Amino acid sequence: MNIWKPRLGIPNNSVKAALRWHFSPTGNAFLNPDCLDIEEHLRQGRARVVKHGLNRTVYHVRLPQFNIFWKHCRISGLRSLLREATRQPKARMEFDAAQALAARGIPTIEPLAWAEEGWRFAGPSHLITRELTDAIPLQTYLVDRCMGNASVRHRHEAAVALGRCLGQIHEAGVEHPDLHPGNILVVVNGDGQPRFHLLDVHNVLFGPPLPRDESLANLVLINHWFFLRVERSDRLRFWKSYCETRRWAPAFFIPDAREIEKRTLPSIRQLWEGRDERCLRATRDYRPVRSDTASGFVVSQMDEKTLERFLADPDFPFRDPECKRLKDSRTSTVAEIVVPTPDGPRTMIYKRFRLKKHFASLANRFRQSPALRSWQMGHALRDRDLPTPLPWLVLHRRGLTGPREGYLLCEKVESARELGNLDVAGNWGLIAELGRLLRRFHDAGLCHRDLKAANILCTLDSAEGDRFHFIDLVGVGRSRTMSDADCARDLSRLNVSFLQNPHVTRTDRLHFLRAYLRWSLRGRGDWKIWWKRIGGATLKKIDRNRRTGRPLA
Repeated sequence: MNIWKPRLGIPNNSVKAALRWHFSPTGNAFLNPDCLDIEEHLRQGRARVVKHGLNRTVYHVRLPQFNIFWKHCRISGLRSLLREATRQPKARMEFDAAQALAARGIPTIEPLAWAEEGWRFAGPSHLITRELTDAIPLQTYLVDRCMGNASVRHRHEAAVALGRCLGQIHEAGVEHPDLHPGNILVVVNGDGQPRFHLLDVHNVLFGPPLPRDESLANLVLINHWFFLRVERSDRLRFWKSYCETRRWAPAFFIPDAREIEKRTLPSIRQLWEGRDERCLRATRDYRPVRSDTASGFVVSQMDEKTLERFLADPDFPFRDPECKRLKDSRTSTVAEIVVPTPDGPRTMIYKRFRLKKHFASLANRFRQSPALRSWQMGHALRDRDLPTPLPWLVLHRRGLTGPREGYLLCEKVESARELGNLDVAGNWGLIAELGRLLRRFHDAGLCHRDLKAANILCTLDSAEGDRFHFIDLVGVGRSRTMSDADCARDLSRLNVSFLQNPHVTRTDRLHFLRAYLRWSLRGRGDWKIWWKRIGGATLKKIDRNRRTGRPLA
């Protein structure tokens, strides 16, 4: 059954063309011509955009019989054009893959119809799938139901069920090249057990049961998310369930688990490096902005009228008599302002970076300015699941020689104080938490040449969520290979912050180092060598400040 209808594009981008539809048995039974007009659904309020990007737009449509998802796959550039010219339409690939998965007993989306546009050479395509009732993304399920001490049983059940599911998928000869929690939906059965469904299956590979090495490589992909957020015991529980499903010999159980953990960190660092430039170009989450006065980048949820005010005059918040200034020095001005957002007014921190030297604007043509580094590093930390306030906007005044003063707008961490202003002596739980956080920071391939207590915010009354937050990220840098000397330099800078605090004892410092070195996992980690290394770097920092006449902060 083929039905010809006008092309159904996104709003404000409509070009009429013919669509040739192909249906599954269910789609052929329930989808009539009136169901195949997305523009009419949008006009009637039955459809809404749930995801929009350069390559595709996804709509959620309410039909009388059931709800559907409509995916419009577009051609976004030369690379996309060449890819579509050498393969089947993307919508058809996902339609066929979903049917093949169902034939192998793998839960996935239910495809109803796909369509190609009238000209068959490398054209856009459309896919309609049936909505899974009460399904949520795996990431949302884990965060909302399985995280925290009150959800231990659910977390254990989810680890076992997910291991069994992926074992069945690999045993069926299926490999998903983009295996992450966002591409897995969870439906909780009546008995409370989760059931997992694969999404985004157009690139799924089919063949015989996956051999060991390919299975480990595929599991490294999904371990990216769990490696940062889930306890080792739960990851081991997942792995045991997976091996039992694959009926692998117990002799390989522990070596293979270690191999997955060993491969994960280099793999996830490579992923992070590829994502670090996203905030500097037009994507689904960010976009460049420009006016006669200023230019920069903004997150997609920024209010348009507010953005226009910042672009017209980035200094307008500082002239407001009600503006609460937190800092005003030769190098920068920091203020607390209230900014309208789609979710209502929100208190934010606005920082102006002054030019310290006359040729700084010319230098900004060939380097990243402090404001732009802070913007990029803020999003880099958040991609690495490290706590820092979300940057909303970065701007530079336009000058003849190059970008001039920089401006950065970030969220405010409520009820937070600088770590240096808190009495942390004897609070070994707080000290250990800080040590573990800095270990994660260095494991993520990040260093901070200005890692002082004043650049770490702490919320003592935080019942849940992150207790510490990194701020003032101008000094943050990336390194593929963090040496022990680099780590010791950062820790010595933090150590200097507490030298003038007589209540912070050597025992407190040892508890911090113990948490940083993960004694319980890696023995004592040569802590005496680290103690001497940090002490030596601390003395060098003190001597350098004494020679330059700079006070210790």
